[in-house]
Amino acid sequence: MELLDDNTVRFKAPDVLFETGEDGLKAAYEAMLQDFFPRYVAILYAHRQVVKTIRIEGHTSSKWDNATNQPESFEKNFRLSQDRAREILTYSYPVIK
Repeated sequence: MELLDDNTVRFKAPDVLFETGEDGLKAAYEAMLQDFFPRYVAILYAHRQVVKTIRIEGHTSSKWDNATNQPESFEKNFRLSQDRAREILTYSYPVIK
């Protein structure tokens, strides 16, 4: 994981996050989120007067299927990105309560 200058948190282990073309969280990613989100939300809460937005984005690769190495369409990539972000939110929301 890295913290960028604009306070963006980026997880940098793509092999841990998702299978190519899939939106389901891998067990290792779930464990990372279980550890990360409660601490992250506590920091955000402590600075809630200045935090205006929290955004979860789910990026994908340019390859839909590693076996065939075919580029994926924009529409499939966009849908997968949205599905991944939703999976992270759905998984993390109960963790932070």
